[in-house]
Amino acid sequence: MSHAGSYDRLTRLVTLGRRDRIYAGLAALSGAAPGDHAVDLGCGTGALTRALAARVGPTGLVTGIDPSEEMVAFASRSATPSLQYAVHPAEALPFDDSSVQVVATALAMHHIDPDQRPAAVAEAHRVLVPGGQLLVVDLQPPRNRVARHVIDALTGPEMANNDLGAVRALMVDAGFTIVDEGVRSVAFGYVLARKV
Repeated sequence: MSHAGSYDRLTRLVTLGRRDRIYAGLAALSGAAPGDHAVDLGCGTGALTRALAARVGPTGLVTGIDPSEEMVAFASRSATPSLQYAVHPAEALPFDDSSVQVVATALAMHHIDPDQRPAAVAEAHRVLVPGGQLLVVDLQPPRNRVARHVIDALTGPEMANNDLGAVRALMVDAGFTIVDEGVRSVAFGYVLARKV
C-alpha cells in the first residue's frame, strides 16, 4: 500500500471512523461559504478539501495544496472543476495577493519545519482577502499517558514540535486577529484567525 493510502487509513483510525463528519464540522468552523475560494494547506489525501468543497458549492473553488506529489495524486482522484489540487510548499502559494476567502489546514502544521512555519503563516495572510479566515487544526498531545503513547506511536516525532500556542503567536505576528480557539473531538486543537 502507498504512503498516501496508509495515511488515509490512519486518519480514519485516529478519528475512530468519524473523519468525514469531523472535517465537515471543521469546514463549517472555517467560515467557508457558497461561492468562496478556499485553500486546504497540506491537503494530504483531500479529506478536508472535499469538506470545504461541500461548503463552497459549485459556484466556489477549493484548491488542495500539498508538497507531496504522491498525496496530491491520491487526492486528485476526487478532483472536479471546482475542486482541484496542486503540488506546492506552504510557504510559496500559487495565488495572487488578497484572492482567497479561507485558508484551512488540518493535521499538517506539524509536518512543516518549525523554521518554515512563519513563512507559511505569512503566505496565508498574503493570499487572504481582508476579513478572510485562517483555520489551523492539529493533533494536540493527549494528557493521558497511555493515549499519548498511542498518538506518539502513530504520528512519530513531529508531535514533539506540535505547539498550537506557538502557531497562534505566529498568526498574531503575521497580522491576524484570533477569532476562536479550542479543542474539537478530544485531540484536535484549533485556532481560527481573521485577516484585518
